[in-house]
Amino acid sequence: MSRFFFVLFLGLYPFVLMAKTPTAFEALKVAEKQVSAESKQHLYGIIGERSPTTLTPVSWQFIYWNPHSWSRSEQITVAGGQVTQIKDGLFSLGNLHLLPYKKENTINPSRLKIDSNRALEIATKSNESFRTVKLSTVVFRLASLKGYEEACWILDFFADKNGFERSIGYVIIGAITGKVYKMKLNFSKVLH
Repeated sequence: MSRFFFVLFLGLYPFVLMAKTPTAFEALKVAEKQVSAESKQHLYGIIGERSPTTLTPVSWQFIYWNPHSWSRSEQITVAGGQVTQIKDGLFSLGNLHLLPYKKENTINPSRLKIDSNRALEIATKSNESFRTVKLSTVVFRLASLKGYEEACWILDFFADKNGFERSIGYVIIGAITGKVYKMKLNFSKVLH
């Protein structure tokens, strides 16, 4: 994981401060300031796209139910601790389509317990083979999935092989319990 290091010298003691990429829940706090009280408790999902510079996303997209929008949804993008875009329209959570947008399909964010960084930790500790590969990026999606009793994180993993990124599969983790529901991984694509 890429981090920026700043070293401050106060007297003879060095102090190291690390700026890290924001987790989904840290960015969610920023996004919530932009939605109405009515919409705040009705989240369709979260998307954290692949970053070209870090393992985890540097920007997060939050799709909310919005009764005042023609599509009944709005997307708020947060990067660098601030809102960078607000738009309404029809959105997709990767291959997870949420059409038509209905209030009943939403998630109450206050019920979510497993942040993106914790989901990544659970996923990578759940399979010993993660220790044998060099992860390059991870796509994060959070949504309600058919057949699952809770909202879930879907983590799509990419790893490096000879300077090229290859998809190695995904892991589905409960966003309330942290339970690993499904793991579809193929590490042979990147083993040397």
